[in-house]
Amino acid sequence: MPFDGSEGNEISLDRAAEMTRAYREAFPGKTSSMFLGAEILRRLIKQPNSQGIRFYYATEGDTTRLVAVSADENENDLIGEGFLVADEGMCGPPHQGMANVLNS
Repeated sequence: MPFDGSEGNEISLDRAAEMTRAYREAFPGKTSSMFLGAEILRRLIKQPNSQGIRFYYATEGDTTRLVAVSADENENDLIGEGFLVADEGMCGPPHQGMANVLNS
């Protein structure tokens, strides 16, 4: 099924809290979040033929990372000459703001 840019849905805060709690319990002390700024996300979305952003889980040493790339309507990553690949986000902990149901 081709991507059309409408993939994904809103979920309840309760469901999100359950899922993030389960992750933290399964991987105590590990990276539990990563922040990417609006500027790099806008640049990814604005690339030609982008229907959205695909996130890849990655590791660097003991740190869990996310690598972000745009994807086109045929579900293909937009990579190679002239396309962006994003990371270098701020990992949490420690960069996760005040304690809330998603991070504590």
